[in-house]
Amino acid sequence: PRSEWRPSSAARRQLLLRLLRSTSFEEVLASKYPSSKRFGLDGCESLIPGLFRLCQQSAAHGVESVQLGMSHRGRLNVLSHLLGKPMGLICAEMRERVSEFHVGDVKY
Repeated sequence: PRSEWRPSSAARRQLLLRLLRSTSFEEVLASKYPSSKRFGLDGCESLIPGLFRLCQQSAAHGVESVQLGMSHRGRLNVLSHLLGKPMGLICAEMRERVSEFHVGDVKY
């Protein structure tokens, strides 16, 4: 039978912190770059803690590599909060188009 995950108090605090960081990240980008074409998490905020938990559990079960294929929606948030891409580099790419990774008309 499938067991129900019951996070500890510390785990719940970490989940809340990840949700708050991902939401704040979207707010900062929206206010700093209002005219830039970007696709935020809007309505999918639980993606970040969910992916983090998925990667955590995968590693606990011996998975050595995870490959993510995703649409534009939430990509910057995933790059920052799951993969550790520095916010400064993301902002530089939004401003100066320094990224070598372009997908259509979106510069990330």
